[in-house]
Amino acid sequence: METWADKIKGSLAKKSKVKGVRGCMIWRGYSRNNYGYFNTKVPGSNKRTMIHVHRVAYMAYNENVHLPKGCDVSHLCHRSLCVCFEHCPLSPAVSTIPEKPAGKTAHVRGMVTTLIAWSERQCHVSFSRVFC
Repeated sequence: METWADKIKGSLAKKSKVKGVRGCMIWRGYSRNNYGYFNTKVPGSNKRTMIHVHRVAYMAYNENVHLPKGCDVSHLCHRSLCVCFEHCPLSPAVSTIPEKPAGKTAHVRGMVTTLIAWSERQCHVSFSRVFC
């Protein structure tokens, strides 16, 4: 019997196209505000819901239907319609944080963001407002 993850992988392959030298799989299905959406019934849920397609790709390829608290799925390639699972890793819940090692500070849209710790189970980020 085909699993939820297998069905999602098949749908992602049908509704996306490999583009560019980086190997991005660009979502060709429903999108709004330059982000792709996928309508699915997540295992353990009673109803269908619209989810960002890059999150669905992460959940399907990692066979993990629930993201850890405080974490999100980001785009290493910075293409919001990319669904290539290799480009969509788990990261702290602020999607604009640049890839930096723990303890490093980055200036992001008027905020100083310090990645304190990173693990597959928890993401810890500290924020402080920067006023110019």
